[in-house]
Parts: sequence; C-alpha cells; structure tokens
Amino acid sequence: MTKTAEKVIVTGASGYIAAHVVDQFLKHGYRVVGTVRSASKGEYLKKLFAAYGDAFEYSIVPDMQVEGAFDEAAKGTQGFIHVASPFFTENVTDPNAQLVTPAVRGTLSALRAARAAGVRRVVVTSSFAAIVRASQTLPYTYTEADWNTDSLALEVPTYQTSKTKAEKTAWEYLEKEGASFDLVTMNPPLVVGPTIHETSTTSLNTSMKYILRYITGYFKEPPAGGIGWVHVRDLALAHVRAFERPVASNQRYLVGEGFYSWQDLCNVIRANYSTLASQVPVGTPGVRQTLPSISNEKVKRDLGIEFVPFETMVKESVDDCLALLKREGGSVNVGTIGAADE
Repeated sequence: MTKTAEKVIVTGASGYIAAHVVDQFLKHGYRVVGTVRSASKGEYLKKLFAAYGDAFEYSIVPDMQVEGAFDEAAKGTQGFIHVASPFFTENVTDPNAQLVTPAVRGTLSALRAARAAGVRRVVVTSSFAAIVRASQTLPYTYTEADWNTDSLALEVPTYQTSKTKAEKTAWEYLEKEGASFDLVTMNPPLVVGPTIHETSTTSLNTSMKYILRYITGYFKEPPAGGIGWVHVRDLALAHVRAFERPVASNQRYLVGEGFYSWQDLCNVIRANYSTLASQVPVGTPGVRQTLPSISNEKVKRDLGIEFVPFETMVKESVDDCLALLKREGGSVNVGTIGAADE
C-alpha cells in the first residue's frame, strides 16, 4: 500500500497538539479521520484543512470512555494515533473521575478499536509527566528508561498519575493481549508554539496558557525550578515518523528540546519584547539553578527530529498569544488554566 493510500485516525483532533498532528499527516500525504466531540469542532477543522479536500474527514465521538467509542471511526485505517487525554492541573475536585479514569479508559478504548480495525501501528501521546520524578536528586538526566513511580504512590492522584497509568495500561495491554499491532509512545514535556485549533484566551490549552500568564502580569516572580520544552510542530512531526519508521516499533520517545528554568523564559521574553517589560517578572537573571536535563538522542537518531531552539519556540509562542489578545481586544482572563483536551 502506498503512503498516499494509507489512512490514520487521530483522536481529539480539535485539541492543540492533535490539530498539528493531523496537519503533519496531511502534509505527508496521508488520509486522516479526526475524532471530535461535536459537529462544530469538526466543521472548524474541515475549513482549516480545506486545501486537502476529502483527505480529511471527522467523526464525532462525544465520550471516549464509552465502550466501542472509536470502533466505527477506526474502520479502514492502518494507523491509530491516540492524542486525546484530559490535561488540566487546576480546579480538580475529583482527580480519579476527572483525570485518571478518562485517561485509562480512553487509552483502552483506543487500543481495542485499533485491534478491531487491524491497524499495523498505534502511536500514543503520553507525557514527560510519566517520566519525571519529584523525588529525583539532581543533577540527573532523564531518558526513556525512566518512569514516574512517585505519581503511582500518591494517596491523591494527579495529572502525572493519569499519564503514568494510561501509558502503563497501553504497554500492559500489548503484553497481555498479544495485539497484532505494535506500539509507540511519545513523551513530550511542555508543548508550545503557534495554535491552529479553535481557541480563545479563556479556552487556551494548558501549556500555552502558561505563556499567556507570563506576558499579562499574572506572575510577579518566576517560580523556582523549570520544565522541559518542545515545539508543537516538532512533536507533531515526530508522531508521523514514529508511525512510519520500522525502528520505532514498540519504543518510547522522550520528545523534548531541553530543560529550562522559568527564569530562562522570563529572560527571553524581556530580551525580545521591550513593550512587555512591565508585565514580565525580572527575577534573578544571573543566578543559575540546578535543573535536571533530558536526553533526546534517541528521538534524534531514530526519528531524525531537528529541534526548534528554545528562544525561537518562546518567541513564536509569545507572538501567537499577542495575536490572540489582539483579536479579543486585549482583554484576558488568566485565572483558570487548562482546556480539557490537548
């Protein structure tokens, strides 16, 4: 079967990451069916990807936890790209019901649909949250061999717990069920870069809302510590190559450019946007913090990803947030972080 004849399903296609994943698969000649929760979300994507004609279609899946939720949409596909998962860290009143259960059930629903459809490979968007450990002594370099065992021991589960359990569920399913497909999991840290999905300052996805908060005066001082970073287009391209390349079979990939402090973020914004100086914390620019690092050698070697540098991804993210603010007349409500689907 030629690549242009192959069809993949991308779950949560109206989300920040998934919309870029759909875009990259279309650019690489695939046909794509994207799952969305409503017709309005699907129609937005049809307009967004109109240049690809009937290569893109959408399927409405209101609740991915329902048994057989993806079965119909997955029929006739050769690849299953499971991106949909709850991603929010604030206003969580019942973490099991809001985070863990949907993530695990959604993953199982995807894997069962993939098996029924006879796809050859499943790519699951996991997270660096399933790798990083709060208890880890520093300095330390994280690799694909690491697991966030801390999150599994928590009395009250968190977003990190949901991603760890969901990914472990995927690997256990492959081992126990003897599935006919192989599996690849992608473990990105904080994902930033331009938005192409339908969004607003109030519904902006969690990762980009961090950027929005930093340029609108929410933070008075940068918090200690930092986080790993990756450009959304690099991550989306990695999904395509993870599906295509034989070497990726049954592998995990830590898809990140590097680890940077929140102070580093403030430094880049202040150096490039003088008009935002009064909104962005000064912090302590000359003080270096002890941070972990991440190894991206495997994803560079196997998938050939050349990562967008940190400063460039920050500038593109700030520009996107400024454009969003301009469209909305400059008003912003940054009190609540997080959209339900990434």
